[in-house]
Amino acid sequence: TKLWAGISVQTPIIGRNTEHFQVSFGVVNDGLSTANPNVEASHLLINGVEPKDWPMVIGNGLRNELFQQLPPGRSLLFSYDLGRYFQKPGVYTVRWENENLKSAELTFRVVP
Repeated sequence: TKLWAGISVQTPIIGRNTEHFQVSFGVVNDGLSTANPNVEASHLLINGVEPKDWPMVIGNGLRNELFQQLPPGRSLLFSYDLGRYFQKPGVYTVRWENENLKSAELTFRVVP
């Protein structure tokens, strides 16, 4: 199974108010058969550390059949408000992964 994963934010420089700051997640099935992206078992690493409540966050939210069965050539796109993880000014490097997928690292900055 060949899954491509990516994450994004709206802008590389974020103001101090991160209350409604969203991170978008995407998966594309580049394989030849239907695959389970297993999003609920994914890890979000922020500066190398997974937030303690991440399993609860990623396990909740609206789901459709693509979260369990992603057909070849199809994509899955979803977002979460994650501003609570980025309240302090600084540079953040974020990666999203599990045993079937791994995004490239995303770097952005929160300014005071």
